[in-house]
Amino acid sequence: MNVPQVYYWSVDMTPPKWEERDPTIDSFRFRTGVWFCGRGACVLDRDVSVTIVFTLPNTVSEHVVTELMFDYLWRDEDFDQPREDEEGICWTFSRLYYLITDWQNILGEVLARLGEAEANSHGRHLPVKTRTRRMHMEVDRIYEMKKFLRFHMRAFSKLQKLKLDVPKDEQQDPLWDDMDDAIEDLEQFDSTLDGLKDRFNNLIELEFNITNAVQSENSGFLSAVATLFLPVSFLASLFGITTITWPASYYLWAVIPVFLVSVAFTTIFPWAKRRMNQILYPNEDRRLRLGPDQFTMLGNELPENVNAGNLVGPGRIRTGGSRSRSLSRRGSLGLSRSRSRMRSEKSGY
Repeated sequence: MNVPQVYYWSVDMTPPKWEERDPTIDSFRFRTGVWFCGRGACVLDRDVSVTIVFTLPNTVSEHVVTELMFDYLWRDEDFDQPREDEEGICWTFSRLYYLITDWQNILGEVLARLGEAEANSHGRHLPVKTRTRRMHMEVDRIYEMKKFLRFHMRAFSKLQKLKLDVPKDEQQDPLWDDMDDAIEDLEQFDSTLDGLKDRFNNLIELEFNITNAVQSENSGFLSAVATLFLPVSFLASLFGITTITWPASYYLWAVIPVFLVSVAFTTIFPWAKRRMNQILYPNEDRRLRLGPDQFTMLGNELPENVNAGNLVGPGRIRTGGSRSRSLSRRGSLGLSRSRSRMRSEKSGY
C-alpha cells in the first residue's frame, strides 16, 4: 500500500490520469506475489533456498521489481545471513513491506485532502452538495484503507508465530524486533486514521449545521415579509368585496397606518425580544484565563493553589527520595500506633 503516484515517481515515470477525480483504492495496492521453497527447488544445490517474486504484467510494476526491488534486497546487509526457513519467510515479507508500503505517505495524502475539504468548507468555494459528497467519499476511502492496514497487522502477527519454531539461540535476531516495531507503527497509523475519519465526519456535520442555520435565517426573513404584507393583503381583499361601495380613498387612508404599524411591529418586536432575553438571561463573554497557580511547575509535587499540611512553600519541591521517605514515615507511625494498642490491650486483660 502506498500513494499511487509514488510508484510512478520512484521509477521516473509520469502518473496516468485516472478517469475519476481521484485514484481508486485499488490503485493504492501494489500486487506482489512471493513463492518460497527452503530446500529442493534449486537444481544445482538442493540445500539452497529459492524465492520467486512475481507481479502484475504492467510497466510500472515491472520497473519497480526489476529496478528497485532486486537491488534493494541485494544491498541489504542481512541478505547473505544464514537463517531458518521461517526466518527467511519473515525476512522476505518484512523487506518487501518496508520497500513498497508507506502508510506515512498515505496519511500525508489524507491530511492534504482534509486540508482541501476544510478550505472549501470555510471559503464556500463549491456547492454544499459537492463538498458533502466529496467528504463522504473520503470517509469511505479511509474505511477501505483501514481494511488493508488491518490485513498488514494480521499478517505480521501471524508471521510472528513462526518465531516459536525457531531455535531459542536464533530468536535474538533483530528481524523479530523489526516486526514488533512494524506492528506498533501500524497500530499508531490505525489510531491516526481514526482521528482523520472523525475530523471528516465533524466537517460533514458542520456543513449540515451551517445549511440548517441558513435555512432558518431564510425562514425568518420570509416570516417577516409575511407579517409585513399580510394586513395590507387583508385590507385589499376587504375592499375588493363587490357589495361594499366605499370610495378608493378610504383604502388609501386605511392601508397607510396599517402598513406603518406592520413595519413597526416587524422592526421593533425582534429587537424587543432580543433585549428581553438579554435582561432575563444575560450572556457574558467569559474568557478563560490561565494562571501559574493552577498548574504544577517543573520539579514540584503539587500546584501552588493546593494547600497540603506537610507541603508548604518551598517544601513542595519534588525529590527522588521524598516519596520513599514519606512512606517510611507513615510505616513508622503505623508501627508505633500498633505497638501502643497492643500494650493497652495487655494492660486491659
